Order: sequence, then structure tokens, then C-alpha cells
Amino acid sequence: MRQKGMKLSPEAIRATGTVARLSYTRHPLGEPTQWNRIFDVVTGQEIGSLRGANIKLIDGGIKISGWDGGDKVQIWWCVPLTPEQDDELRRALGKAPPAK
Repeated sequence: MRQKGMKLSPEAIRATGTVARLSYTRHPLGEPTQWNRIFDVVTGQEIGSLRGANIKLIDGGIKISGWDGGDKVQIWWCVPLTPEQDDELRRALGKAPPAK
């Protein structure tokens, strides 16, 4: 929802969306998570990370806010794949048997 600390327009947010795998490390005392990372589903390479992140469930998705490694606030809006979308992605990546 932000790029280099600057708020993006709704159109820019939609245009920059990507399918990625989310990973996070919980803080042992229930504080904001220590790290959130997203990885490209095809290459496995890290494409973003946040520190001191807060995770909130809102409006059918997940809002994650934190810092992008510097002093800039970053917000990610994540929408989990439906089971059907997940199956389709796995087939496209060759990680699941073909649909029956």
C-alpha cells in the first residue's frame, strides 16, 4: 500500500499486486511480530520484508504494517487464495496432480 514510504493510489495498489508466500516470526511475548517476509512463489526469492510488523485481519484479508528495513512505514494488504485458486496455482507450478 506504500512504496518507498509514499502512499499509493488504489489503482497503483491493484497494479502492483503479486502472488507470493507470506512468512512471519512471532514475537515470544505476543508483541508485534519480529519479521514478515514475502517470497516469489515461482523462484522462492525474497521480494519484501518488514520488521516490527503488526498483523490485523480486516475486510476478508490481512493488513500487515511495519518498517521496510529503514525508517519508512510499509503496509501490505494480503488476500489469501481460495482453495480453488491454490489448487490452480499448484497445478500451474507443477506441484500438484492435474484436476480430476
